Amino acid sequence: MLVGCVDGGIARPVDTPVSVWQEAFAGAVIHLPRKGRRESSEGCAGHGCLPGPSIIVTMLSNARIEARIPTQDLTRARRWYAEKLGLEPVEEREGGLRYEGATGVFCLFASAGSADGSFTQMSFYVDDIEAAVAGLRDRGVVFEDYGGSVNGIMDIEGNYPSKGRGERAAWFRDSEDNLLGIGEIVP
Repeated sequence: MLVGCVDGGIARPVDTPVSVWQEAFAGAVIHLPRKGRRESSEGCAGHGCLPGPSIIVTMLSNARIEARIPTQDLTRARRWYAEKLGLEPVEEREGGLRYEGATGVFCLFASAGSADGSFTQMSFYVDDIEAAVAGLRDRGVVFEDYGGSVNGIMDIEGNYPSKGRGERAAWFRDSEDNLLGIGEIVP
């Protein structure tokens, strides 16, 4: 049984898993209970919804995705991305730079923190990895040397079925020690 919220929302019955509830009512106005409180059969008046505007439950499958890359020195990072990768920001604001690619967006932002550099934070997909690696090397990009790689390029078996049977990849670090990748899909 669904109980209407006094503000027009829908309260989730306690016995309905959240995933089932969200799928069934995607796009409906949903009020979420305060942290630590459970929904009840009395609706929002009985469980203390968060104050403020209604929260619209939607799936993120149609959302635009953007990566955020931390920098300790935004000016240095901007120069590195321009000189080494040939990228210029399409937009800027205090403390941030926004870049657009063919199908994606990433932003560099000034940060007191940093990534530990042990994982790939962002990848660029290209049609010819050999040419891309050679061109980036000519611009001074230094590629990581992992066991099994040849000229900095590693052949990786297995991939998501929609992306082919494998991929060829290479990794490098930006001026802020963020680990970036470049890949080519193997059909």
